[in-house]
Amino acid sequence: MARVADAASVPRGFSLRRAADQDWQPHPIAGIRMRLLAINEATGYSTLLLDAEPGVRFPAHHHGASEECYVLSGSLHTLGRRLGPGDFLHADAGTDHPEMWTEEGAQVLLVVPPDEVPTQ
Repeated sequence: MARVADAASVPRGFSLRRAADQDWQPHPIAGIRMRLLAINEATGYSTLLLDAEPGVRFPAHHHGASEECYVLSGSLHTLGRRLGPGDFLHADAGTDHPEMWTEEGAQVLLVVPPDEVPTQ
């Protein structure tokens, strides 16, 4: 009931997501789960929260559009560097991204175009 009351108190035009919400979805890569936080078709971006288990490897890929990644916790290895909490990476459209991995696990905030939101 408290959850319903909480949702009802959010004014029209706003979307509220709580840390306690357990609406994680599987990601196509084993060991990663995701929460789709928002899709903004008008401005062309989606915001996702990714949670990667220790040892997960994300294969090399091509960026068809710009992508932004902010590390919230844990660490992520990419481009010959270790990124930790507070580190940010922007990739322009048309770039090729080498393999990424996490030894300890990581949570990242990812901003991508709506058509690049992963589906299972």
